Amino acid sequence: MTLFVAESIEQPAPTKLFTILGAEYRVTPGSWLNLPLMAFIGIVLALLFAPDGSEVWQILVGLGYGLLIVLSSFLHGVGHVISSRMVGGPVTWLVATATVNVTQYHDVEGQPRRVNVGRYLGGPVYTLLLRVIAGGVYAFAGRNHFIGLFAVVNLAFGVFTLMPIPSLDGSVIWRRRGAHTDDSDGSAAP
Repeated sequence: MTLFVAESIEQPAPTKLFTILGAEYRVTPGSWLNLPLMAFIGIVLALLFAPDGSEVWQILVGLGYGLLIVLSSFLHGVGHVISSRMVGGPVTWLVATATVNVTQYHDVEGQPRRVNVGRYLGGPVYTLLLRVIAGGVYAFAGRNHFIGLFAVVNLAFGVFTLMPIPSLDGSVIWRRRGAHTDDSDGSAAP
């Protein structure tokens, strides 16, 4: 279990929903709780920052914000899949849990450090790239608050997951060479 996951991702085995770029996307029995959790966070953000309107309008905007958070988290995992293919350390599966998505790497021990760092860099780099693209669209194609929030959420994901906190991508990326590693149990993507 990783730091931000409140349930087992092994027992019972997560259910496969689909395959993306050769990696299985799976869900735990409690993964459905992620949607109301992200909806709640989105509604709070909308009540604090969304354009003025009725409370009903802000709640609807908040639901949209929640979906953008879920999308950003999913795309973070896609970044891991892409980078893992590039460095030759494939992702076995992405697992949606009640709190975060988790990237699972079940492969042979002794992967070169460049493989581990490369595949863990993929999520943060991809979300930061999405932030730059969304920021450009926001600045040049109209200041839509949904695009602005998408840019902010991806910036937050990219920066937060680069921190050297156990079970985040940064804990592998910033680990000193020669330190004990157990990179096969995955990383969390909020």
